[in-house]
Amino acid sequence: MLAYGKSSYGHWANFLSKHTGRSVSKQAIFGRMNTCWVELTKKLVETVLKQKVPMLYSSPLFSKFKRVLLQDSTCLALPDCLYRVYKGTTSKGKKKATAKLNLVMDVLTGHFASLSCLPFTITEQALSESILQIARAGDLVIRDLGYRAMKTFFTLKP
Repeated sequence: MLAYGKSSYGHWANFLSKHTGRSVSKQAIFGRMNTCWVELTKKLVETVLKQKVPMLYSSPLFSKFKRVLLQDSTCLALPDCLYRVYKGTTSKGKKKATAKLNLVMDVLTGHFASLSCLPFTITEQALSESILQIARAGDLVIRDLGYRAMKTFFTLKP
């Protein structure tokens, strides 16, 4: 649905009703937004990324590393009714719901080391230390400067 620029439960229900030939309510869609749906969405994203991102198995550039962890995040606009859970920005006095998808992926295997869905208000710098729970000796971590926090660098032990 997001590909069509529509993200409300009502739009989802209408779309599914048209394509299945059965009546689907927005309440039914809402009722299925649970942890199983989140896990399915994570697996779908992982599958698409594995297909779209070329694997670097044979690249001599990364041959010295056990894993090459790529960390980045992106934002996803959500229906405004989710603002309490996914705080975003305020535009013209209207509070917008926005989720931040934070991903850590091993580009050598295509596996996700971490995928989290957080409120937009959590900055990449605040997420900087999360890599310490994932990275191990012999790993290469690649991420943009938004994750730069000197405290994280000084926490690392050889």
